[in-house]
Amino acid sequence: MVGVTYPPEWSEVLDWWAALARSCFWWWPYEGVVFVSARPTLLGIDESGRLHSEVGAAMEFSDGYALHYWHGTAVPREWLEKKDSIDPKLALTWDNAEQRRCLAEIIGWGRVIEQLSPVVVDKHRDPMIGTLLRVDLPDSPGEQFLKVRCATGLDFVLPVPPEMKTARQAGAWTYGLTEKQYRLEGRA
Repeated sequence: MVGVTYPPEWSEVLDWWAALARSCFWWWPYEGVVFVSARPTLLGIDESGRLHSEVGAAMEFSDGYALHYWHGTAVPREWLEKKDSIDPKLALTWDNAEQRRCLAEIIGWGRVIEQLSPVVVDKHRDPMIGTLLRVDLPDSPGEQFLKVRCATGLDFVLPVPPEMKTARQAGAWTYGLTEKQYRLEGRA
């Protein structure tokens, strides 16, 4: 107790509500009826507490009902379970802009950018510093991306602010550094 005293009839109702909240998941009380949901058998969340899964359902129930989310945004099941077979053009043509962004992240910006004939803004001789690219996305012309190779040898394409002028500046931005600090970190 936190020092609040309720009349006996309120305490009894509140005790029922507390018991219900402990024994189920969501519930919606209406006059004369209550809809109650069992607890999920699977619940995936990201670091911000949003529903999220990179490989399948973010929330699933014992009856097989499932919800698919990418960092809090509902997405079609196929996007997470069959991402290698998705045409990257879908990330450019899907009606919902937020879901388009999610799909680009799911399948990788690199696959999406290839569809757009990117313009090279700046290319550094070191692939670990990368190549700064500019593309016109639907509803967002002049977007920029840094194509960079990580120490594992894999290439990544990362969105960067449109005011970036060089690959080095964009690389520094991805680490939250200034261009001068980025040089001091050992980048050529």
